[in-house]
Amino acid sequence: MNQMIRQLVNQKINNVTPQELLKLSQQYGFDLSRAQADKISKMLRGKNIDIFNDQDRRQVLQNISVNIDRRLASEINRMFNEFM
Repeated sequence: MNQMIRQLVNQKINNVTPQELLKLSQQYGFDLSRAQADKISKMLRGKNIDIFNDQDRRQVLQNISVNIDRRLASEINRMFNEFM
């Protein structure tokens, strides 16, 4: 994948708002509450996460699984895979 596109995707992930997460959940067909979107946004914002890096992606998904919901982590992983 083009490096520029990777940077844009990562930048979007690292600056995602709860509203954007809610919109993405509708687009990708999974349930997400406002409270969950807030928590996930706080986990992602400003962390310089590279979702194309397996270790970074696994760590984020593990945090979501442990702190929010395992099913939701699986759905977000599916969404991340679509981005990649």
